This record gives sequence, structure tokens and C-alpha cells, in this order.
Amino acid sequence: MSQQCNLSAIVNNDLLFEFTLNYGSGPVDLDDGYTVTIVLKASQTAADDTGTTYTTSNGITVTYPDAGKLTWAVQAADNAAAGTFWYRLDLTLDGDVATAMMGTLTVAAA
Repeated sequence: MSQQCNLSAIVNNDLLFEFTLNYGSGPVDLDDGYTVTIVLKASQTAADDTGTTYTTSNGITVTYPDAGKLTWAVQAADNAAAGTFWYRLDLTLDGDVATAMMGTLTVAAA
């Protein structure tokens, strides 16, 4: 189910990314009890607790749950340094965690 999707941005900008999550031949129905979490951290191997965690209370908006669509907003304060970072989007259902998407976020100096 995991898909790699590398992203890019400009430093010190508010960012908004839209994702559509699919599994098999159709969208993941986010109304089915899934918890969505995104971790943004310095590298793929960095501990999650060293990064910033986004949830539906902080930066993630499920826009069209039946179609598996959501947005991820990163505030400029969380995007204050140029470099290459790692993000991972996880879905949790009944205690089971699955990584749906992951990749680099390359932030360029303006």
C-alpha cells in the first residue's frame, strides 16, 4: 500500500499538499475509522519524536473522505530551513498502522 511521492517547496512559505489515497482498485474510505498521521523529520532514519507530527487536529484536513482525499498544511514556522527532509503518512485502523505514503520534502532557499 505504500507509495513514494517526493515533494518540493520554498523555505519560509506556508505549504499545502493534497493527497489521494488508494488501495487496490479504489480509494481508501477515510470514513471507515482511520486515523491519519504525518511525521515530518530530518531524515528517513531519524526517530519520529525528533520531528513534527501532524494529525487531523494539527495540519491534516480530510477533504473528501469517501474519495480518500486529504490536505496537509505546513506552516511557515515549520518550514524555516532549506534542506531535504523526510515525511511519512500513516493510517491507523483498530491499532494496526500502515504507511500509505512517504518521501522527501526538498525545501529550497528563496
